[in-house]
Amino acid sequence: MFKDIIDEIIRRGIDELEIEICGSWLWVGGNTFAVKDQLYAIGLKYSGSKKKWYYSAYLGKRRPRGSKSMKQIRSEYGSIKVEYEARKGYMINREEETAAA
Repeated sequence: MFKDIIDEIIRRGIDELEIEICGSWLWVGGNTFAVKDQLYAIGLKYSGSKKKWYYSAYLGKRRPRGSKSMKQIRSEYGSIKVEYEARKGYMINREEETAAA
């Protein structure tokens, strides 16, 4: 589901962002101000309260809204970091995977 979004970030040459998958949501943080227009064009939305961009298959559908912190989201749904290496690009780091107990 998120492969197309991550591939588009790579194709556009946007690097060194903090990309994280939490449940059915993709979160993008880091120094995003310079690339905010590109992230928006890819289809991401901005969460002002979390200071991160996000994407979900549920965008555009009515879903209950909540005000969970990123710590609560990680605890409830788990987290997979998508790491960036200069020579390899983005890759999923499954060693960093966490899940709710």
